[in-house]
Amino acid sequence: MAVTFFGFYRQGNGYAVGIFLAGIPEKTVVWTANQDDPPVSNKATLLFTSDGLALSTAEGQNYLVKSSGYASNASMLDSDTPDTGPYAYYASSTYGAGENVTLNLGADGHLYLLNSTGSNIQNITDGSLPTDEGKLYLMRIDANGIFRLYSHDLKKKAIWSVVWESSKDKCVPKVTTSVQPNCRCLPRFESVNQGNQTSGCERNFVVDACKNSTKNFTYTMEELESTTWEDVSYMSLTLSNKDDCIQGCLEDCNCEAVLFDGTNCTKQRLPLRYGRRDTGTSNIALIKVGVPTKPDTDPRIVQPGSKKKGQTDILIIGLSFTAFGSILLLISVIVLWKHNVWAYKRMSAVNGDLELNESVAPRRYAYEELEKMTNNFKEELVRGASSIVYKGLILGSRKPVAVKRLEKVAAEGETEFQTEIRVIGRTHHKNLVRLLGYCLDGPKKLLVYEYMSNGSLADVLFTCERQPFWEERMGIARNIARGSSIVT
Repeated sequence: MAVTFFGFYRQGNGYAVGIFLAGIPEKTVVWTANQDDPPVSNKATLLFTSDGLALSTAEGQNYLVKSSGYASNASMLDSDTPDTGPYAYYASSTYGAGENVTLNLGADGHLYLLNSTGSNIQNITDGSLPTDEGKLYLMRIDANGIFRLYSHDLKKKAIWSVVWESSKDKCVPKVTTSVQPNCRCLPRFESVNQGNQTSGCERNFVVDACKNSTKNFTYTMEELESTTWEDVSYMSLTLSNKDDCIQGCLEDCNCEAVLFDGTNCTKQRLPLRYGRRDTGTSNIALIKVGVPTKPDTDPRIVQPGSKKKGQTDILIIGLSFTAFGSILLLISVIVLWKHNVWAYKRMSAVNGDLELNESVAPRRYAYEELEKMTNNFKEELVRGASSIVYKGLILGSRKPVAVKRLEKVAAEGETEFQTEIRVIGRTHHKNLVRLLGYCLDGPKKLLVYEYMSNGSLADVLFTCERQPFWEERMGIARNIARGSSIVT
């Protein structure tokens, strides 16, 4: 039988204070105090004070354990997601119902929507479940991004059972976890990192200059049915003919792909994000690809199997020299072959880890990956008012990076975090540090930058043994101005 406990429970590398259920095989946290504060060490204590229950840390800081009061039901409100309506997490078909529509979970396990006046405007589940005081209901978004409603029978020693779920398609949520759907690239695209399907895709052909026609190289459109992705189109045409939509993209130098639904033709640029197969849509995706007229002579197309062909040629040459008895020449060929393979693997590792491709957004890291990269945030580089920067090494290539962890992100900090990803992530300039990736794991928000081996600007100006002359300082100021003009 499940029992409710109040006290400390394990959270990450520390402990949190809250209410949790015991007697259930799966640990279930009902409520957590001071959720915006980081976990505390095992030396923290709870104290009864005149102001209420307080949490005392090993560093001598005291925090009041705040209570949100008694609640008979729960509501999940809008979290200022940048997604537009058609790409919201869960489409509840409430357009036109007004503002402040809330999702509610009743004591009987009934999921429903209320408007600002408290009226029921839609049932998510088909009516309420049988009233039973011996059952608990839990509503949560799981690690794979699926929104689910669970029930648990207190009279039985069993795990939580699924009553309802928002989707059975793992490709719908936009998450980066160990539970990943199978990903594949669009036609004429290949994975940036063959060992990581989620690293994104890049073209396997070199794009010609716009309006540069050649007899040996042409463009065509390849079709994918029941395909959709995030709609960030720069132009939408009202067309009922698919051929007209195709021609409109082929004649547009900026068009890389189009979505055609029978009445509208929306033009898209790279990168194409959150793409997935959706059998519930009639959309047709059309991808612009380069096709050589003479594939054997055009070096701009990476032909399938070309790498294997090159390795086979080297092997044939080596066997030929062996037949002629030239052992020295055979050894030279083998050494050269191994050197080329090593160089290719090294280049693939660097390109795969850093994802230095203009058609791919900054990589999203899991929090556990950044813990390993920084050796559990061991080496601190600099500390600011709202963030701490640690030194880390990219797994595999061992290339140094700077990992910036935002502490106690408030509303302003949330805006700052989204701005850095949106602006700096797509800005490439020699006077700006490059954003390589980010982590968005609940309250944990981190950014991964290129590592500056010379330290910060303040170190150069004030703590360096040889401080720069005025001419060098003016050069630094001009370079900062150039970088700022790119961002603004």
